Amino acid sequence: MKVFIWGIGGKMGRSLYFVLTNNKTDEVIGGFDIFAKQEDFSVPIFSSVDEINLAPDVIIDFSRPEALDDILGYALSTKTNLVIATTGHSQEQIEKIKAASREIAIFMSSNMSLGVNLLINLAKQAARFLGTSYEVEIIEQHHNNKVDAPSGTAISIAKEINEVYEDKMSFCYGRHAGNEKRGNNVIGIHAIRGGTIVGKHDIMYIGTDEVVTLSHEAQSRQILAHGSVRAAQFIQDKQSGLYNMKDIVGKDRSVTNVTGLKGVTLITLNKITQTELMVFLDDMGNNKVNIDMVSEVLSHDETADISFTIEDGHSDIARRLLKDCSFKYSVYTGLAKLSIEGAGMEHQFGVTARVLKLLSTVNAKIWTITTSETKIACCVAVDVLADCIAVLKKDFGVN
Repeated sequence: MKVFIWGIGGKMGRSLYFVLTNNKTDEVIGGFDIFAKQEDFSVPIFSSVDEINLAPDVIIDFSRPEALDDILGYALSTKTNLVIATTGHSQEQIEKIKAASREIAIFMSSNMSLGVNLLINLAKQAARFLGTSYEVEIIEQHHNNKVDAPSGTAISIAKEINEVYEDKMSFCYGRHAGNEKRGNNVIGIHAIRGGTIVGKHDIMYIGTDEVVTLSHEAQSRQILAHGSVRAAQFIQDKQSGLYNMKDIVGKDRSVTNVTGLKGVTLITLNKITQTELMVFLDDMGNNKVNIDMVSEVLSHDETADISFTIEDGHSDIARRLLKDCSFKYSVYTGLAKLSIEGAGMEHQFGVTARVLKLLSTVNAKIWTITTSETKIACCVAVDVLADCIAVLKKDFGVN
């Protein structure tokens, strides 16, 4: 892969240049910077867009937001895919990036570190678990030459957490003005600048008598450089569109676990009313029967078809409870439950279709299927369960 670095003379541009010059599979073929000195680099350095005469596979931008128009103009005119690793863009500039992504592939992330993107995922999980009774404060620290504050990463973290809270939170940038108590629906964001700090982000969940803190510290700019190379590798052959780190995570880890459980009974209740369903579920609960894989299809007459699974050992209880019911039902015992899980499913299209296609290669009949953002579960015959697990693990690279 041939890379052109925009902003090659800056701290991150130089780090990326160093990483690529020591890379056996990818190479830097040139760079753009109005301040960089040619003698500092072994590749051509350009200070005018009109002078660029190279044909890179991908452009990686580690410059400043003011350079965006030139970067987009060049990338669009040459149909070159683009990684934007610069932060601090205005909303107007972001709209320009979105418009350009309709013609070329653009990868944009506030932070190229995989560790930071793991931090964001953990932050969202913590917000779901702890709820709004814990107040959130984000503290970011960077070197004294960083211009934008707060960092793009801090803002991204706040936005991701706010999604969990259904966007009900407002952002408070520091607390230098006014004498007032902290509001309830607020995420605090604070910036520290000094010395040579590469980058540190702390997320505090502050409750009554306890504080939970998630933290990430970059100890070298090379982690960001390596991340941008990975983004470039990901995007170099992509069609037009706007991509981010979630797409990489989803690509690599869409499925992380495949398991099977034998001894499953599938029950379907046809044209059942809400009242009948509640009575039946209460009876099942009173008999200590656990219900799994529930799916429902509503009808216009306010009845529904309900399917669910139970353990084979509880099938006799279910038959007894269903014996005198007024609605039709079916009971199939001796099946197996196949579970496919992975956090990356949330960020990648077509995982369910891929799973079903793979299962068809081993002639697996799907008796019922349920899906969520991170899990697919289906019932198959016991005699094909091992083949189903094997073909899925092989294709998704699960050990």
